[in-house]
Amino acid sequence: MPRLCLLAAALLFSTAGMAVKGSTFTTAQIGCFRAIIAVITLLILVPDTRRRPDLKALLLAVVYGGCMGTFVIATRLTHAANAIFLQDTAPLFLLMLGPLVLKEPMRRRDPFLLAAILGGMLLLFSADVAESRNAPDPDLGNGVALISGLCWAITLMGLRHRAKAGQPTGPVILAGNVMAALMFAPFVESVEPQSALSIGGIVWLGAVQIGLAYVLLVKGLARVPALQASLLMLIEPVLNPVWAFLVHGEVPHTLVIAGGAIILATTLADAVISARQRQQENSP
Repeated sequence: MPRLCLLAAALLFSTAGMAVKGSTFTTAQIGCFRAIIAVITLLILVPDTRRRPDLKALLLAVVYGGCMGTFVIATRLTHAANAIFLQDTAPLFLLMLGPLVLKEPMRRRDPFLLAAILGGMLLLFSADVAESRNAPDPDLGNGVALISGLCWAITLMGLRHRAKAGQPTGPVILAGNVMAALMFAPFVESVEPQSALSIGGIVWLGAVQIGLAYVLLVKGLARVPALQASLLMLIEPVLNPVWAFLVHGEVPHTLVIAGGAIILATTLADAVISARQRQQENSP
């Protein structure tokens, strides 16, 4: 059951690109309404999010909110594959910032991991992606997606630090969605009449793709080994562009597929090696 929870969470997370691109709401409306619905859902389903956040949690929430907001913007500007793969360059920033922020020593293989992820990122940026209805400004979208990856890396470091200190992470997740809503709120114009499908898409993004997926993620992570969890969660970046292709006919550039494959393979290899090393250290 815990593994099914993680699998379900990854599947739900992966629908973001498809749902964001299919919505007829404006980018600001998507970002704002999605976050508001997520806040309501989390308050109902996750008691841990109802705790009063401390100052550090609020500061981290600003970064997490920025991550969510920039991902929505990037997805609207460039292809879904570019947005999710560039956000998944977070390990690149973690490897660079970890020794400075978390005081975690750099491992022997880290320079090779850095080079591999950087190579994949360069392939993504070198792809000559033509402008289209679903990707009106690919270059700007790629840049915003990279910022989203940096924000996600900082969020992960902050959540890891809080977990080590025995501090709750729920308030950060809730406050992050509040921050995302506030970030987009000034740009929300009058809402035009929308179809039931478009309204349903916004509800899906907030209540299911964020809210329910987070609930399933927490339940799964509590009982599944780190390696298995990492493998199951890799389904998200793999399926995100698949849904965009099936629903919107969005075909990623060959270099984008190659760059994304390098980034995902590097992340997978690091997870496998780390798990084996922990197993050897814990063995008698």
